[in-house]
Parts: sequence; C-alpha cells; structure tokens
Amino acid sequence: MKSSLVLMAAGLGSRFGGTKQLVPVGKSGETLLDFTIQDALRVGITDVVIIVRSEIVNDMKSHVERLHPEGLDFRFVYKTVMVLLERSLGVRLMP
Repeated sequence: MKSSLVLMAAGLGSRFGGTKQLVPVGKSGETLLDFTIQDALRVGITDVVIIVRSEIVNDMKSHVERLHPEGLDFRFVYKTVMVLLERSLGVRLMP
C-alpha cells in the first residue's frame, strides 16, 4: 500500500502575523514544511498532499518545486469547507 504525507498548511497566521508556512527557519532557508517533506522522503514517501488556502497556493507551489527533487508527487488541496461554514454562520469556528 502506498503511503502519502498530508500537510495541513491552510492557517491564516493571524497570531503569527503572516504566512508562517513559508518562513525560513533552517540554515539554508528551509521551512518547517521542508523538514517534514525531507523526513517523509527518507522513509520512502513520495506522494505529498498539501492543504492550503487558495491565496497562498502559487507561493507554496513555487517554493516546493524549487526546493524539492523530481520524483515527489505534490498535490495541492484548497481549504474551503470551513470557510463556507464560517461565512454561513457569521462566526469563526477555529481559534
């Protein structure tokens, strides 16, 4: 059975003050997502699903394509369900 890595990267970063998914933390500019992807690759996972907001998908795509080797299959899924619920209820459901 093939395993996939699912990364939840759709947070607003409101408490952080920006798009924390793309903030470099490593010596060579790696993000926390990069370290997670590298760990998954080491154990043989090549299928990566990243859940993102549509507003940051282009930045996220260019980042992972630039830093990660061919042979990884990246798919991007947009977070929409909670946004629809939040709009219909008029309140934010997550902290």
